[in-house]
Amino acid sequence: MEAEDQLARERFLSEFPQKLQELADNVDRVHKNCTISKRVAGSAGVVSGVLTCVGLGLAPFTAGASLTLSAVGAGLGAVSAVTHVSTSFLEDSKVSSAKAEASRLKSLGSDKEKIVAKVLRNSEPQISSLAGTCDQELKNIARNVRALRVAYVNLTLPASTW
Repeated sequence: MEAEDQLARERFLSEFPQKLQELADNVDRVHKNCTISKRVAGSAGVVSGVLTCVGLGLAPFTAGASLTLSAVGAGLGAVSAVTHVSTSFLEDSKVSSAKAEASRLKSLGSDKEKIVAKVLRNSEPQISSLAGTCDQELKNIARNVRALRVAYVNLTLPASTW
């Protein structure tokens, strides 16, 4: 029995570094993909701002038709914010899971509830920011829809009433 235990220990110790390397490789891959996603979301946020500004700037010259650009910009901004926050949450979750797995391998154990609570605590500022951004973007979309309705009504009026 003691010889079997010794063999099991040796096998575990020989596989342990390999399993940790696999965890580290997985975390690196997730980090790389999340970094790409965050950069794309950031670029989309910039495009969102440009579209919104261009749409509002051209509104007087296009009788409000360009407000569609502003509405698209606002929607793109909301999607960008959601993507950025959800990517951060995913990355934090994957890193925490990898740490928990490494701890489990070292027989330290882990408590999933604590991990989830930690990830949520770390993501709280981002979630709060996302809520504020979404609220503002929804207000912008509503304002643009109202402006489009007014522009449409003005376009259907005879030219003599302008």
